[in-house]
Amino acid sequence: MPERVPDVTKLKILRLWLAGESRDNIARKTGVGTGTVSNVISEWRTSYANYNIDALRELGIAMKNAGITPKEAADAARVFNMLTKNNVKLDDLDFFISDAYKTCSNTGLPTERLVDLLNQFFALSSSLNIPAEELPIQLAKLKNEVEGLKKSKIELEQELSNKETTLLDLQQFVTAREMLREHLGDDNGNFSIVEHLPKLANMLRNAKEMQYNPSKIISKISKIKSLQEQESALRVAIENKERRYRYFARESQRLENKVNSLSQTVRFYKELKAMGFGLRQLRLLHSILEELVNDSIIIDSIFAVETPGKAAVTKFFRDLEEMYPQLLDYQERIRQLKVDAENYNYLAENAKKRYADRKDLIDTVEILTNRKGFNRDDIIYLQSIIMKHNIGRANKKKFAADLDKYGSIEDAIADSSFQLGELQKQEISLQARIKQLKSDVEDLEAKRIAISESLKDGALFIQALLAQAEAEAKQGISSVVQEARQGMQTAKELLDECKKISYETIATVSKLNLEVSKQFESISRLEGFKDLAEVISIASAIDTNEKLGASSRELLPKLDLHTIGVLSMLISAYEKYGPEAKVITEPFSRVRALLATFVATSHIGAKQM
Repeated sequence: MPERVPDVTKLKILRLWLAGESRDNIARKTGVGTGTVSNVISEWRTSYANYNIDALRELGIAMKNAGITPKEAADAARVFNMLTKNNVKLDDLDFFISDAYKTCSNTGLPTERLVDLLNQFFALSSSLNIPAEELPIQLAKLKNEVEGLKKSKIELEQELSNKETTLLDLQQFVTAREMLREHLGDDNGNFSIVEHLPKLANMLRNAKEMQYNPSKIISKISKIKSLQEQESALRVAIENKERRYRYFARESQRLENKVNSLSQTVRFYKELKAMGFGLRQLRLLHSILEELVNDSIIIDSIFAVETPGKAAVTKFFRDLEEMYPQLLDYQERIRQLKVDAENYNYLAENAKKRYADRKDLIDTVEILTNRKGFNRDDIIYLQSIIMKHNIGRANKKKFAADLDKYGSIEDAIADSSFQLGELQKQEISLQARIKQLKSDVEDLEAKRIAISESLKDGALFIQALLAQAEAEAKQGISSVVQEARQGMQTAKELLDECKKISYETIATVSKLNLEVSKQFESISRLEGFKDLAEVISIASAIDTNEKLGASSRELLPKLDLHTIGVLSMLISAYEKYGPEAKVITEPFSRVRALLATFVATSHIGAKQM
């Protein structure tokens, strides 16, 4: 709900309004809005129309305060009635009078002329059949049309002036052309303006510059002719220079392409060098490929091949790509062969130790039989005595120590037989291994030959590459070529190292084979060895369930004292080393049984004696 306006403010608003102030000024002076001013005035008018006494009193007071006489009030009432009859709104009248007065004051137009001008304005609107509010719009359109017509007039006048000038020029041109045709035309009176006039103008300009002096003109013409000859010569020279420039441009482009290509080659070479394939290795590869290509050129020339040596290079790299995995496999196999050789050396050392042990035992038996005067009967009798009677205290410790050291005869025979079988097996295995190693060495040698041939095939390609690099890049590429040759030398050294390893492997295997053969030869030279082998062979043929009969009778004569000593040595060695090998052969078990029977039989015979 809007606030109620105080009476004091209302009276002030009415007083100012009656004094002729505008609503905006009243609102500014009273501190209220223009809407409030309009509401107060409307309310007062409504009160006045109903003849409110208080309002009339206020009207009288206001007229008195404003200095309005009753006559002025009557005139005002008359004007008000006139406006009411003409349907003029008092609010619009207020704005109309204010704006009209301001316009007349700003333009210097007398107020009495305003009504006259308004009458003329409406009369014009009526005569033109144009509404008064549209007259300014039509007036603006007419002004624009007038401006356009003025511009068109100016353009037409300018065009007319230009045409008049052109006509004058044409008349002068026709006159001059007739004169030139008369003086400079050919026999038929023809004269080409386009062809001759520029030359004539140039000639006249030059003559004017030389003040129309004939000698100067002739000298000038001579100089012009000389300059024309020089110009022709310069044109020829320029064409030659241009041709040379184009040639050098093509050469420069070609050299740039070569530099780019060589840059890629150098980058690739640096990568090879970083991997260890430097100039030394490339030189080695070049020499190998050169040999291969030389051989291939001879063969290709025989068969009329169009590109001699190219097939050799291609085959070399193809073989290198195919054989490199095999070479890696051979290196692994060589490493494995080295490990096997070390194992065989270890086994050989063990065999030497075992043989040394057996040799001590054989020496002991020889001492007993040869030096101490023991024969077969003595040893058998000694065995029966040991089994029947106790040994004296003086010899008891020594006898026990000997028994503890050498074991029983049965054990010695079994151990020796086992060791003999093991050595025979090792000999067979070593021979098979040597055969396999020889086959592997042959394969390696064949592969080495194939790789050498492939390297020779690629030598020409590397040689051509190095030659081209040296010819085109000189100093920059010479270092690349040197490092490439170093890479070739490194590759050759690697191949020599592989060959050396192969030869060392072969030598090691041969040495091992020779050592094993020597050991078996030393064993075979032992006295009673052949009889021992025959005993083992017979024992192998005897059935374990068969009692000693003809076979035992055939066997027993062969078991002399020396043979028993050897068997004892072998059986003791078997007892010592057999459990490690985890092998117990049936022939040695049978020999053990035969020896036990032999000992028992000998013991019985000793008793009978």
